[in-house]
Amino acid sequence: MPRGEVIHEGATTMPLNPIGATCAALLLAGATSAAAQPATPPPDPATAGPAPPGPAAPDTPPAEPSGPPHTLRFAIGVGGGYGYVSMSRFNVLLDDLAAALERDNPVTVEGLDPVSGAAFAGLSIRAYLPYFIAAEVGADVAYANDDATARAALGSIGIEHHELAVEVPILVGGYYPFLDQLYLTGLVGPVVLVVPMSLWDQSGNADLTDFDTDASVGFLGVVSLDWLPVEHFAVGLDLQFRYAVSDALRYDTDNPATDGVLAESGHLRRDGSHETYDLSFSGFAALGRVKFVI
Repeated sequence: MPRGEVIHEGATTMPLNPIGATCAALLLAGATSAAAQPATPPPDPATAGPAPPGPAAPDTPPAEPSGPPHTLRFAIGVGGGYGYVSMSRFNVLLDDLAAALERDNPVTVEGLDPVSGAAFAGLSIRAYLPYFIAAEVGADVAYANDDATARAALGSIGIEHHELAVEVPILVGGYYPFLDQLYLTGLVGPVVLVVPMSLWDQSGNADLTDFDTDASVGFLGVVSLDWLPVEHFAVGLDLQFRYAVSDALRYDTDNPATDGVLAESGHLRRDGSHETYDLSFSGFAALGRVKFVI
């Protein structure tokens, strides 16, 4: 009988491969063993530990602001300060006046010095607009004064002069808030010099001749830093540069002199020439302001 064949009586002869028989026996034994093992029960929620952490959720990007940065606010400020002013042509007037008084009268003029400083005080209204835009209007008084003495053989008299004008700035620019309580602002624009005048008095006695002129337009630039310690209150410092020169001075006929000193009319001219004098408040100034924010 050939190798690998099994003969059963009453049956046909079937070939049997030894390797196939061995694999079949192993598969049958594995299936029987798996069927004999009990099924693993599901974990008990009461005794099971925490579930292992899954993958971290991606970070959600912050939402973009839907409207313009910062809302409309107003700051109403009052304050004042001091600064340098050129007064170039007016200082020429002072020199010429002293020379004329000494030439036409037996007097010596002392203390009629050049004007180089002026005080500023007034009101401002500033708007902080969306998109970091700022605008401001206001009204400031610019004021300078000095005094001199005219000495004669029989005595002396004091002379005072006062130079002033009302400034109306109309400014636009921008601002930037930082550190939650500070606002840095830059503004530029025209400034209207209203009713500039020079008033002269004799100390303790009578008025002398005054001078005035028409309104003029100049330029004003401002850099300011404001601190808001509480919600509706702020203090600030303004650094200003201005170019503001009046028109030619003329005699004030509404207030004529009573003692005949310089009692004339028309523009004030230098020694009868065509040269005129003016008031120049051009220069630099520093102003402190207290502001109420709404």
